[in-house]
Amino acid sequence: MNRLTTALLLTTLSVPAFAGKPLPGDSAPAFSINSLEGNTLELKQYRGKPVSLVFLDSLCPMPHWPDCEAQLTKLRKIAADDQENQWIGIVKGFYIDENWVKAFAKRWQLSFPLAWDRDNAVFSRYQVFGNPYQIWVDKDGRIASRNEVIRANSD
Repeated sequence: MNRLTTALLLTTLSVPAFAGKPLPGDSAPAFSINSLEGNTLELKQYRGKPVSLVFLDSLCPMPHWPDCEAQLTKLRKIAADDQENQWIGIVKGFYIDENWVKAFAKRWQLSFPLAWDRDNAVFSRYQVFGNPYQIWVDKDGRIASRNEVIRANSD
């Protein structure tokens, strides 16, 4: 096998089965991740109630996340006022460690479970590249919406 063929084969084999971007109407990809408190968060445990997955970067303020302070303040208020739905924060793993994420959670007083996506596996499964980014999952485990702006559930 020549180098090009080998490289193409390895690239093809390394593309995960969930490479397609899950869209509204699709089943939400399963995940299991530890919260900052050490609890296991699995999407299936939230069945029966809508859940907001909020994808965050803890490096706020920063140039590629304009107005992040205002957006985090808005997120904190919306989630705290929402007694009907579940919220989970998934924090990007690049350039940080778990202590950094804990300081981020404390600074912004986020009241919902937060998980450090150490290897960005959940970000990859959901094909999320920007943040903040929100994915609403309905009570049946299907993606209801994908949003670049944090919002309350419209269901």
